[in-house]
Amino acid sequence: AISGACVTTGPDRTIGLTGGVAKGDRGRSLDFSVRSRAVGLPSAEQVKAPPVTALSGEFRVAEHFDHQIGKTIGNFGDAEALLVRPEGQAIARQRWGNDGKRIIGATAKPGPAQRSACNMQTKLNVGSASECSCVNGTGDTMTMSRREAIGIALLFTGGLAAGTRGSLAMGTDQAMQLSLADLKRDAGEAWRYFAGTGRGPRRGLVPAAVWPEGDSYGSYDSLTMWDMGSIILAYVSALSIGLIEAKEFDERVTTVVAFMKRSEFRWGKLVLPNYRTSITDGRFVEPGYDATDTGRLLVALHILDKATGGAHDASKLVARWNLGGVVVEGAPHDVKSTKRIKSECHNYIYYIARAHRLWDIEVATGYKAHVNPEDTEARNAFLAHVAKIGAIASEPSLNEAIELGHSAQSQILAETLYAAQRERFEQTGLLTCVSEAPIDKKPWFTYQGYNPKAEGWYRWPVHSVVTDDLWSTKSFADTYRMVNTKAAYMCLAATGDDYALKLREHIWSKARSGSRGFAPGVYETTGKCPRITDVNTNAAVLASIASIIAGHKPLATLKV
Repeated sequence: AISGACVTTGPDRTIGLTGGVAKGDRGRSLDFSVRSRAVGLPSAEQVKAPPVTALSGEFRVAEHFDHQIGKTIGNFGDAEALLVRPEGQAIARQRWGNDGKRIIGATAKPGPAQRSACNMQTKLNVGSASECSCVNGTGDTMTMSRREAIGIALLFTGGLAAGTRGSLAMGTDQAMQLSLADLKRDAGEAWRYFAGTGRGPRRGLVPAAVWPEGDSYGSYDSLTMWDMGSIILAYVSALSIGLIEAKEFDERVTTVVAFMKRSEFRWGKLVLPNYRTSITDGRFVEPGYDATDTGRLLVALHILDKATGGAHDASKLVARWNLGGVVVEGAPHDVKSTKRIKSECHNYIYYIARAHRLWDIEVATGYKAHVNPEDTEARNAFLAHVAKIGAIASEPSLNEAIELGHSAQSQILAETLYAAQRERFEQTGLLTCVSEAPIDKKPWFTYQGYNPKAEGWYRWPVHSVVTDDLWSTKSFADTYRMVNTKAAYMCLAATGDDYALKLREHIWSKARSGSRGFAPGVYETTGKCPRITDVNTNAAVLASIASIIAGHKPLATLKV
């Protein structure tokens, strides 16, 4: 039985909304504090598409550090960011069902005939007949359909699925559920990045980043293998969501696969995917090989192969490459300036190792001890090891959760970061959600994360892709720290709790470009966005929403 501002069920088919504490699985208590309020009941048509709730307990949040851009895209100075809506313009929060009608939200006003005082002893009596009754604490009765009664119950039980370790207590904000139409609208915004670029014979290939330049747009027309992985996952997600038809999906993926076959770097007798390649003429912008970026690509190709039943020969593409030749005694290596050097995967190593194992290539993580999220001693030992390596961020642990499902390592990192982010918000009032992101000024790219053992500003560092003391300061961190767009949507998929909903609402209201998808984030100090959009941000938004709509399942389980 569950009690609290939620639902109890029994053999008499009664659903009760009562005050107290909800008992989740494993006996964990979720505190609820419900004020007396009026609740508008959804119609039978609206209940056909129940509100989207939290991911199952398998998912959580957090981690990364190493790759990307470095090309001057012009200094935009301190001009007003073009990617945000005019200041002061109200952006209404809408709640929509499948039929386009507004559905219930935490602030929705009930209609005259759809009113029920949600006092501490409200009960929904659900019988087997087509009509049910709602009796509140004063004895008033309201008749509704059984479907409507179940619908109102869902609004109060939505958050219980995430009641496992690392999931914090859910308050009444949890009633602010997103409908399927909300999610598809958000996905449509992210899809603008892919729909608005890469037309003509290059359809399927999109720039790594796009920015306003005069009356048009400038673009960074080269891609790493990490970017290629993002593009593939964006197309699988878009097809799954219903943003594109199968024909367009096949055309885009065929172009991408052909491009990768042309983007092969040869080092001695080894054939490897090239580090960075131009999408305009196919030249090697940076010849070489990067194990971290390739790990991301390997995950994407695995998902493509599973989702399409091998229709695009992803396994044959991987078989062209001699990836085992750049793994030495279990350690992944890069090839830079014709030399093979040990990869600095940092805390990406767990994701990268798992990615290689998908293709039967063994990569060591450097941590041999037992890892178990439920074992406090093992958990703390692993976190101590991680802290010695460097900061953690929302990538790639959240990527792993959304794409493959959590490993023990990614779960621990995700839970640790998410709890720290919520704690910082509660202490400072600053929404906190960190990961890597491009910016529109030098040094052009930042790695933003969390150092559990650090003090002061370095606890939430903002690093440059360029190693320079100029960018390793409190001033730089305070200026460019942002609520990260892709991380916010991955949090929505991974936890779905009230804090994740706040993050998503913040991004939706401030980070839309209007024509090129979402900006990479919203600056913490100014509430404005970098004047740039990028492939990785918008691909992650699509992947997160595809996972939610599929029932909070990893992309590796999709069939398209």
